[in-house]
Amino acid sequence: MTERLSKALQQLPDDEIEKVADFAEFLAARRPAATPVDPQKRLSLDWAGGAAGLKEFYASGVDAAHDALNIMAESAERKLSR
Repeated sequence: MTERLSKALQQLPDDEIEKVADFAEFLAARRPAATPVDPQKRLSLDWAGGAAGLKEFYASGVDAAHDALNIMAESAERKLSR
């Protein structure tokens, strides 16, 4: 707990502290539970070079990024129009 929160709680009457506790529990319940990470699982870079075949279609990475943005926007529009 931070010092700021601690000082603020000390100044509150018991009924207000109960409200703060209820609100904190509400906030905690809204957050998804943390998924434990398997320490044996390593990040992989198997995606690296996956777009190498597209090199002939785009003059630069910026062009590819703009095209990707347009593709995502069109996909979203299609999903919304259903």
